[in-house]
Amino acid sequence: MGGYAVFLAPIAGIIASDFWLVKKREFDIPALYDPYGRYRYYLGFNWRAMVAFLFAVGPNLPGLALSITPSIVISDGAANLYTFDWLYGFVVSIFLYTSLSFIFPAKETLVETTIYGLDDSSQLSEKQHPSAPNYEKDFGNVDAVNVAQDVDYPDKK
Repeated sequence: MGGYAVFLAPIAGIIASDFWLVKKREFDIPALYDPYGRYRYYLGFNWRAMVAFLFAVGPNLPGLALSITPSIVISDGAANLYTFDWLYGFVVSIFLYTSLSFIFPAKETLVETTIYGLDDSSQLSEKQHPSAPNYEKDFGNVDAVNVAQDVDYPDKK
């Protein structure tokens, strides 16, 4: 089960850095579901993500091979690197993907504000958008409901 981290940590790092650092939480949501939309990159392939993935996975492969077949011989450094494969893959993929995205930006994928849909309200801010929750009373992410206003009590007539 630990071998999955060799592959999943770089994927998580690339997704996190793309969302938080590169695109700064601004996406074209309908384009995420369009196979020919702005997030298709070149022939459906984001080379920045693939380079970051390969550089984060590659050094952990000897350790993965050792965990599957203990009879093979690898260096102590490779065996020790595999012991913290998740941390290594996550950090290296974030660093590489973010660096490559700033040096070679995919400008067609960057948007100023989040585009929520194809309707006229797609350019509204998050608080102005009709699908955004309306919290008249600020209780965090719990909807404020005043039950006493909506209920007719028969004994109060």
